[in-house]
Amino acid sequence: MSALSANRDSKRSVGDVASFLGASGVHIYAGGLVQINSAGYAAAASGTSANRFVGVAWDEMNNTSTNKKLSAVSNGGLNCRVYLRGVFTVAANGTPAITDIGKKAFVIDDQTVGLSAGAWCYAGRIVDYTSSTYRLMIDSAFGVLGQDAGISTGIVHDTLYA
Repeated sequence: MSALSANRDSKRSVGDVASFLGASGVHIYAGGLVQINSAGYAAAASGTSANRFVGVAWDEMNNTSTNKKLSAVSNGGLNCRVYLRGVFTVAANGTPAITDIGKKAFVIDDQTVGLSAGAWCYAGRIVDYTSSTYRLMIDSAFGVLGQDAGISTGIVHDTLYA
């Protein structure tokens, strides 16, 4: 492709929300953690390391046979809008403490994060806590592109935010 020779509309958007094709048979609830599965479709987060964390569901996506509005359930049959960045309240695995602030958080399920990597994928950093929840800071760099670039291990993240 050749370089521009005239102005063009690059259709800029803020980039806080993106839409992903939903996986067949998946029900994602508004406010739930979302991952892209190994087939490339949005699914409720399960913490599976093969899946890539992308963010928090803006709204509900029911791509299952219980959704009477669907004529057929299929991969990509519905879209799931996802917040790619922000600070969100999530359930904590274990007992949160002030010493957890600033630590890496890893997806356990669609509402829970923990501090141990295990088989789980990286979701962001803890910025606050209560007796049973964390405030999780996510950024699009932690999602699909970030994990492909090594951020899931914290290598690039620590360099950027040390």
